[in-house]
Amino acid sequence: MKSDNLLPIVLILIALVIVGGGIYYFYNWTSDFDQGDVFFQIPVGWTQNQVVGDFNNTVYSQVVYSKQIQNESGANQEAFIIFQMRKKSGTGYNSTNLQVSILNSTNSTVSNIKINNYTMMQYTLNGEDLANKITTINIGKSIFMIEYNCPPSVKNETENAYSTVLKSIKITS
Repeated sequence: MKSDNLLPIVLILIALVIVGGGIYYFYNWTSDFDQGDVFFQIPVGWTQNQVVGDFNNTVYSQVVYSKQIQNESGANQEAFIIFQMRKKSGTGYNSTNLQVSILNSTNSTVSNIKINNYTMMQYTLNGEDLANKITTINIGKSIFMIEYNCPPSVKNETENAYSTVLKSIKITS
């Protein structure tokens, strides 16, 4: 091979690496939520719809994210991820009613998980029309609830975004 032909091939390879890296970066790009005592990341493409409270001094705070996700048949389905903080009343938070409600449904589970030194209780409910998961974190005088709701046809993409949120949570209270 002549050295005259080598330069264009090297330039093409460099361009492919740059484009491939850009595509990888774009699909793994996240957006930060940082307010009050709460920080987490959510993949780009999820739209922040609503913020209530300041995640610091209020008795209730909430942020809602949504995304139109195309299912296998090409129809757009809306998915939601909701992050809430509630001040606890009394000495603790009783999740028994939530557990009983979920466990009385088919295709449901309740489990404990540990992510980033946080012990979390996770409730999963998968029905014909709704995929739903709620994760609770009990810290100090607050309970944090992270939830997703979506049609089952877009559960995988929603679950991936939800996992990004859970893995990146930092609470300073």
